[in-house]
Amino acid sequence: MISRFNFTKTVFCFLIVVSLSSLAAQEAGKRMFFKESTFRSFYYDDGIFDEDYTNALENVTKKTFPKANTVKCASFITSNDPRDVVSYFTNLSGQRFFKIDNKFVYIFSEIGGKPASRIEIYPLEIPRIAEEFAPTRINLIIVSYPISTSIRRKSRTVEDLRELADRFFYEGELREDIAHIEMDELGADAEVYVVSTDDSFLQVWRYFRRRYGRISYLPARDGDVFTRDFEIDVTRALLLDGKMLHIRVDENPMITDNQGNSQVYLGKTFIRYTVWYSAD
Repeated sequence: MISRFNFTKTVFCFLIVVSLSSLAAQEAGKRMFFKESTFRSFYYDDGIFDEDYTNALENVTKKTFPKANTVKCASFITSNDPRDVVSYFTNLSGQRFFKIDNKFVYIFSEIGGKPASRIEIYPLEIPRIAEEFAPTRINLIIVSYPISTSIRRKSRTVEDLRELADRFFYEGELREDIAHIEMDELGADAEVYVVSTDDSFLQVWRYFRRRYGRISYLPARDGDVFTRDFEIDVTRALLLDGKMLHIRVDENPMITDNQGNSQVYLGKTFIRYTVWYSAD
């Protein structure tokens, strides 16, 4: 028999665990993906905006990525320790950083093998000032790269995909630019929808596993980028007539257009719906 003391202790510990779990969930909910729409949300409140350096940084970035569609930069200086700043941005973005020389770098996208959208944090080197007393610089850099594709006149909507995929439809942003690249490669016999989401690969994998059944995936690494993927055929599950529907899910996908330009979408999961129509 459980004593009253042990029962009270058990309940108390349970409440603590629930409370901590709730706080963790709240913290996770605050995390944002570093992109154009959230750019200003990453401004460092405890820092001073450096307009001159921001302009210089923007000019260098435009020269590095001359075909970039959008370039946004912002640079701040703070007296806070780099480790405190790193902790702040780790909690904000939920991403891990890379230590490159004296810089802490969060890489959110790559173009042509070069870090594109990123956050850089590092101590300023000032003569006759010890490193522990040096101010910290924070660089925010967004690079949006135009992906070339053939123009297709057929207008498609999320509702078109929802009707096609039925219970296998996954909520997210419909990326018609990337879908058109896929269709250019596959030819006229295929139709492709691409959904982009900030949800983790495992979250997407569990979603489809509940609806499809057992799904295997293998982890892989492309340089410093961790990737996973899986593909399923849902034709029979949806009792489709006259067409086949394949679904492929990619983590941190790399897209290459017909001009050879490539971009890695770090932190993204892509769901590709490919429809193959019968000859008749």
